Amino acid sequence: EYSKCEESTIILTLIYIDRACSNGLFLSQFIIYRFLSACLILSIKYNEDIIVSNEYFSKIAGISKLHLNRIESEVASIIKFHFFVSDEQYNQYKNYLENIISKDNNSNKSSK
Repeated sequence: EYSKCEESTIILTLIYIDRACSNGLFLSQFIIYRFLSACLILSIKYNEDIIVSNEYFSKIAGISKLHLNRIESEVASIIKFHFFVSDEQYNQYKNYLENIISKDNNSNKSSK
């Protein structure tokens, strides 16, 4: 509602989540929301041509600016500041998501 993310930003977010989890991050129910918020914000900052302060993002996410800054820094460190995504990796994730959506749409049609 407050931020219209591009499709590519959502895909980048998923790649960043995978990178963090591949580096040993364990996501508990207590940190998942903040972690997802930080990954999304990093993706927006890297991928989109908008300039928005963390104060704005903190209001949207419902997290204090100080806490958001810390989490964002930690996530960036966990993924080793590896924000670039190759076309090959991007397309792999995009195709995977499209297959999931297609299967979901097909199962919804058959259940009607």
